[in-house]
Formats: sequence, structure tokens, C-alpha cells
Amino acid sequence: MLDDRKSNTFAYFQVLLYLICLYVQRPKVQLLIEYMKQHFWDPATYSVPELKISYKETMKRLRAKYYGYIVIMLVCASAFCYGRIALDGRHVPENMTFKSYIPPGVNFWALFAWQHIQATGTINILTSMDFCICSIVSLTTLQFRLLRYEVETLFDGFENDQNGSNEFKNKFRKCNGHHNFLLSFTTMVVNTFSMLMFIYMGVIVIILCIETYLLFCIDNLVDFMRLVTYTLLMYVELFVCFCYPSQELFDEANQLSISLYCNTNWYNYPSCYRNILILLGKSQRRVIFTACGLLDLDLRTGMSVSRELRY
Repeated sequence: MLDDRKSNTFAYFQVLLYLICLYVQRPKVQLLIEYMKQHFWDPATYSVPELKISYKETMKRLRAKYYGYIVIMLVCASAFCYGRIALDGRHVPENMTFKSYIPPGVNFWALFAWQHIQATGTINILTSMDFCICSIVSLTTLQFRLLRYEVETLFDGFENDQNGSNEFKNKFRKCNGHHNFLLSFTTMVVNTFSMLMFIYMGVIVIILCIETYLLFCIDNLVDFMRLVTYTLLMYVELFVCFCYPSQELFDEANQLSISLYCNTNWYNYPSCYRNILILLGKSQRRVIFTACGLLDLDLRTGMSVSRELRY
């Protein structure tokens, strides 16, 4: 009973943390969405098959992540809410959704239904925040991919005359401007969610420690399945919503400088050296989703959390 209270307390603390972030950072989140609408390049305008496929795959992965997350969340919620009462059938506090105390004179089913409001709110808040962050980071990664394509085609059709020089300058100005925007945009994303993710990492580590410990102590099948699904949900949230998208963003941003240096014939155009060096220098800037600048939210961090739980 005490361990359930601990798990419930930390779970509700996570929900409260999300609510505070949504309220405090609401103007910044709205501004991020507006910037995405106004400044993100539309992949549909490109006729290159590879880019269209990349865009479709990105959206397909986002939908798959969302539906998979929802399925695991609903399975976890069903086991959490109905598992004990379905197996036991007794109207006792241990079979309530949150194993809570039932005051004298209060109907079991009335309190059981009341707790569904809290459970539904918890699901909605967790899902909304997780996939808000996941979608923003994933779509930003797609923008870096589009920018990389534009960089790789900087010298396509370039002629060493005035018209060719003007065309290159226009292309370079477009790429340089969008790169500046993406750098400032990713900084804004980090500043918006950085403190949230820092506290979240501490909370989720504690939750996973408690749930992993309980998995080896519990002897009730329903509670065991509930713990398994909840632990799986926490891992899915950590890796699918945060670590993997952040790793993709980091890899794609790093690929920009490699593509600029290795996949273009910049060395054949001495008049463009200065512009190329400017963009090449800026593309060395590290782009990663961090928690207060102290912890990178990448696959390495996620695996480190998983590894430490074994001890």
C-alpha cells in the first residue's frame, strides 16, 4: 500500500509539473507553433522524391509513435483502474483505482467513478505534453534535412558569370537565413522545456526505481501486469518521446557541415569561399535538446538511465 502511494505521488507530481509548464510557458509554446507555421519550409513544395519520402516517413513515424503510446497508455490505465476490481470483485479500498480510503457513507462506485476524472485528466495531460515536445523536435529535424538538401544543391547549375553569382547569392542567403532561424528556434525550444525536462529526468528515475523494485517483490498477477505496463509506458515516454527525437535532431544537424564540405564542389569556386566558410563555421554549432544544459536528452542518456536501474 505504501509503495502504491509513493508511485501515485510521483506520477501526480509529474502531471503537476506538466500543468505548471503548460501554464507558465504557454506564451512560448504558442510562439513556437506560430514560428513553425510562418518559417518552416513546406516539404510539399519539393519535387524531389527522396524528400517527399522522408517527409512521409517522418509523419508516419510520428503517427505510429502516437498510436503506440496511446495503446500502451490505455492498457496501463485499464489494468490500473479495472484489474483488481475485475479479479476480486470486493468493494474495498484496495480495489479502488488509486487504492484510496473510502469514507463511511460514501458509495464505492461513486468514488470509483470520481477517480476516473483524475485518471482521464492524467492521461490527457501526459499525452499532450509528451507529443507536443516530440512533434516539435521531430519536425525541426525535418527542417534540417530540407536545409541539407538545399546546401547540397548550392552549386547546381552555377555559372562563373554575373547571373550565376547572383543565383548563388540568393540560394546562399536562403540557406543561411533558414539556418540562423533553426539555430535560434532550437535554442528557444530548449529554453522553453529545459527546466521541465531536468525535473522530469529526476522524477522518472525515481518512478522507474520504485516500479522495478516492486516487479521483483509483488506476487499478485494483476498488480504485476499493471506494474509491467506502467514501467513499459515510462520507458516508451523516455525513449520514444524525448531521447530518440533528440538524437535524430543532433545527428541531422551534424550532418549539415559534412554535406556542405563533402557533397558540394565548393573548392571549384574560389569566389564563394567566404560564404561557404561562414555557413560551415555556423554548422559546427552543437544542436541538442538538453535539460538545463546539464544533461543531453539523447539515446546515450536514455541507455545510461536503463543501465543504472540494474544496480
